[in-house]
Amino acid sequence: MVETISPAVCGTRHRTALALFAAGAIGVAALVGLLLGEFGSRALVPVAVALAVAGVLRESGALRIPVPQSRRQVPERWHHALPLPVWSFGYGAGLGLGVLTYQPVATFLVVAVAAAASGTTAAVLALTAFGIGRVVGASPPTTFVDRMAMLYRPMRRLNAVALAALALALVVAPAGAATLALGPGSQLDPAVSEDGTLAYTQRADNGTTAVRVVPATGAPITIAGASEPSVRGEYLAYRDAAGVNVVRWRTGAPVKRLAGAWSKPAVKWPFLVAILLRGARERLVSTDLRTGKRTFLDVIKSGDDLGRPSIDGSLVVWHKTTRKSSRLQIANVHTGHVKLLRLSRRLLLSNPSLRGGVLIWVEQDLGVSRLRERRINSHHIRNRLRIATPRLFWTTAVSAGGLYVTRWNTNDNHAFIQRVPR
Repeated sequence: MVETISPAVCGTRHRTALALFAAGAIGVAALVGLLLGEFGSRALVPVAVALAVAGVLRESGALRIPVPQSRRQVPERWHHALPLPVWSFGYGAGLGLGVLTYQPVATFLVVAVAAAASGTTAAVLALTAFGIGRVVGASPPTTFVDRMAMLYRPMRRLNAVALAALALALVVAPAGAATLALGPGSQLDPAVSEDGTLAYTQRADNGTTAVRVVPATGAPITIAGASEPSVRGEYLAYRDAAGVNVVRWRTGAPVKRLAGAWSKPAVKWPFLVAILLRGARERLVSTDLRTGKRTFLDVIKSGDDLGRPSIDGSLVVWHKTTRKSSRLQIANVHTGHVKLLRLSRRLLLSNPSLRGGVLIWVEQDLGVSRLRERRINSHHIRNRLRIATPRLFWTTAVSAGGLYVTRWNTNDNHAFIQRVPR
């Protein structure tokens, strides 16, 4: 195939052919990486390590292990029957896909599974590098390629070393999501303070709830009959039968009580943001705990949904879901000015959390639930976790040390909290 895009075949158009070949190889390889990252999981790490070890044994000659492949070259007839832009791009795309041609070594399969286990960004970078490698292999003169083919055995040994390094990197890489051991029943609505204090809703099998506060040091605190906690610094806000209550959690000293149909509080001194149900409408309200001044941030009719807010400094984020769309919104608690962060008429966007400029949220589509992450001042999105029905992600929290998300099984109604390292 290399000689097909050489000057001898393409004449003065060989550079055009090579450029289109590169576009096909790199573009398709990057797309493969994107798909692997989007639909992959950290659960594939053991599989990737096992394949890398098998690859080491194969490339070193210790074992004879077949590699799944299509033992064909790209169709020779293309460059006779098709225009040069079509066949040159097609050759690149076919090789960039990685699975349609002969595989002399096990590297592609191992890298593909490792990429699927490593997240979207790493997968795209790894497969883009593979596409670039395809281009580099097609660029030198045919005489150079022939000489390199004579080094096949030493190159396999070098490939074995590279696969061993990949296996080691996968083993020592930071762990993926870990389920927090928080006792019996279900745990949901995580909230984390700056010092690592964790608060969450503990729901017993009989349906009763309590707020649990687990300090970084000291004994846990339980508040019976409460739910939907928010903890920042010395302040804890939660919902109970009378409305929303704000206390100093270490001492239990009262700070503020919002009586009535209030829910989903978020506290960050001096502001408390919560949802008030009044008549047929829900209102998102910011309250200055020093002065009692209230600012209305959003309103929605009954039957639609305003999500649990999250405060970071002077900014608050929340979701707003109607029958026609789902959106993430952000507002300044001082001015009440609201901006749209993300809008979808197909996906369900829910439960955003914000801390230190890092925004996370849950995105659901066709039975698949994903935990997404981005910087508040960037449009680059990372896919951190992915699960499928009957399991889904729900409420979230961000801390300096990790991302927290409720994982809920809709079959048995059991929920627990997972932590993902930053």
